[in-house]
Amino acid sequence: MYPKELSNGQTNDSFTRREGCLVTRFIQGCLRTQEYRYEDYPILRTIQENVIGNDLIVHGPYGPRKVVYCDYTASGRCLAFIEDTIRQHVLPVYANTHSSTGYNAIQTTKFREDARHIIKQCVNCGKNDVVIFTGSGSTSAFHKLAWALKINLLRVAEETVVIVGPYEHHSNTLLWREYGTQVVRIRDDDNGYVDIKQLEEVLKFWKEKRQHVLVVMSACSNVTGILTDTDTVAVLAHSHGALVVFDYASGGPYLKMDMNSSEKGYKDAIILSPHKFVGGPGTPGILFAKKWIFKNSVPDRTGGGTVLYVTKQTHSYSSNIEEREEGGTPDIIGCIRAGLVFQLKQNVGTDIIHHREEESCQKAFNIWSVNPSIHILGSQTANRIPIFSFLTIHHATGKLVHHNFISLLLNELFGIQARSGCACAGPYGQDLLGISEPLAKKFITYLQDKRPGYEKNGPTKMEILKPGFTRLNLPYFYDDEHINYIIQAVDMVTKHGWKLLPQYTFDGQSGTWHQRAEGHMDVNTLIRLRDLDFNNKRHLDFAKNSTVKKGPSFKEILNKAQKMFKDTETSFKTPNVSDTRFSRDTLPRERHYRWFLTPEEATKMLSSTDLPVLGLKKRRYKHPFKAVQEAVLGSRNIDSTETFRKGHTTDRSEKSTGSKNSKDSNNNSESDVFVNAYGTDDKKGTSFTNKQVTLKKRFYSDSDVLNNFEPRSVRHSSRVKKDL
Repeated sequence: MYPKELSNGQTNDSFTRREGCLVTRFIQGCLRTQEYRYEDYPILRTIQENVIGNDLIVHGPYGPRKVVYCDYTASGRCLAFIEDTIRQHVLPVYANTHSSTGYNAIQTTKFREDARHIIKQCVNCGKNDVVIFTGSGSTSAFHKLAWALKINLLRVAEETVVIVGPYEHHSNTLLWREYGTQVVRIRDDDNGYVDIKQLEEVLKFWKEKRQHVLVVMSACSNVTGILTDTDTVAVLAHSHGALVVFDYASGGPYLKMDMNSSEKGYKDAIILSPHKFVGGPGTPGILFAKKWIFKNSVPDRTGGGTVLYVTKQTHSYSSNIEEREEGGTPDIIGCIRAGLVFQLKQNVGTDIIHHREEESCQKAFNIWSVNPSIHILGSQTANRIPIFSFLTIHHATGKLVHHNFISLLLNELFGIQARSGCACAGPYGQDLLGISEPLAKKFITYLQDKRPGYEKNGPTKMEILKPGFTRLNLPYFYDDEHINYIIQAVDMVTKHGWKLLPQYTFDGQSGTWHQRAEGHMDVNTLIRLRDLDFNNKRHLDFAKNSTVKKGPSFKEILNKAQKMFKDTETSFKTPNVSDTRFSRDTLPRERHYRWFLTPEEATKMLSSTDLPVLGLKKRRYKHPFKAVQEAVLGSRNIDSTETFRKGHTTDRSEKSTGSKNSKDSNNNSESDVFVNAYGTDDKKGTSFTNKQVTLKKRFYSDSDVLNNFEPRSVRHSSRVKKDL
């Protein structure tokens, strides 16, 4: 196979690699022994038809469109039959679970404990496991875990090493950074998975240093959908005396979760956000953990329901971990709803979900892999669920089409609800986009509220320059018509979407895009809570909303979009509303950092008469960053993995003493440090390990902490002096 020649005469270097991916997936499809057809599983259509808002029609600049929700990675949507169950059977008998004698209280308590039991069964919890409902999603569960392990105490944090994977959510990195632990980030290997060899090396090193080691990794990337071999990681971590925790926030709705998969492959804890399940909005976060983790006798949130008794002089907390760690009146309805969505997932079955998602992935790659204008981030051959993050490339100029614009166009032109940005996974996104640390610091200067060279009251922040990508997922319960429509719409937008740029403009400070012409969505047209009229049958005033009951079919929308793109290309006229000075005045003077195609540049491309639309005589833009190609993943520096230590600033890639990059990093306003994976400062080679402790002791008891605790200011100053 030869690289495919693009319309501008260039070659697509990644085409051969993509063709190889197609062959691999074709062979995998042929080897499949069982056919999983959508029609054979009525429960899938039942789910799709019962999504509240499934038939919602919204008005946009291109006419009415049916909403096609593809952002389940961020949050699920409610299901009518689950909400009906709650409304008909739970709410009529609702009462506080801290009451214990009335019928309503007893029944409500029974519902909630049934939900806990269902969830335990679905995750294969044993007698030594507890299920804690906590707060709003995984973030609350992570904080609960840190408190249970006493990492919130400075001494414990200083002697703890947290090993994270390459594609972690911010909730699994910022917490450990702020507590002062040393955070080691393992790189991904050539196939996009967690690098097991490096993980083993790092575990061996810290075992010899007798540090407390906590391995906390995502079971699935919320950016690329790539999966982690959780059992292999768990066995490896336990063999080196480490604890292992998995974040199933993104993968939980689709993957099998097993707290006790094998003798050494058990999980010490699992973090979960049930609101990402279909039917899950309004559910709390969940922490699954071994009982022995909760050595704390005082819960992180004291309050009602946590105590055995309270007198004027003393009090005693409950010995029941699940009661003690769920202080205050819990989210009772949310907990019951969580049990119902777990039961629904169990009824569908992870095998059906897996094969349905595998089919969707294959369909998407069959189309997108031969589209030179779309760059799918991450490996295309790794095991994954259908979460896709992509860049849109304008080959004639070498620039990208802004991810926020692509996401908006998917919404307005096709009704597809996607997401754009970094998906709360900044370091992984930085890797995938090929952004170096010095370049990242340059972009940060454009994102700050105050920048040198600008007046105090002038515009300062330029979020429009923040790099990112467009992300969507293909839900397993969508029928083939929806899946095919989404895939074709993305293919069309990435190829031709830039041609509609002249119709749009952007706000440099917020990074948002909108139509130039009147009629684009105005926040004043949205329904507000104060429109609620309790005297008029207690419903919202929908006068502002569309009365259209049915929009055009998917086929009609695709045909109309295709015609629109073709007409725009062949009969384009420069619009009068175009202000050619807008981008020049809004964007920075350094042209090198204007990485996306502007409406004015698109206007010039379309209105050009001396050159074809994709002409070769245009000088191509030299991009400040270049997305990592799958074929070159293996060529990266093997020492690319960082360790974050709060209190310093450097980077493993900036190794030379007195280098320009090192000098720049020392001027950073925050005092944080990236050292190498083995806890040494590259500049001095000094170790950051603390005094030796017995590995079996692992985490401190209450008495240990009280006897060895020093005031934070004293400990902090001594630590900085020692590190320097």
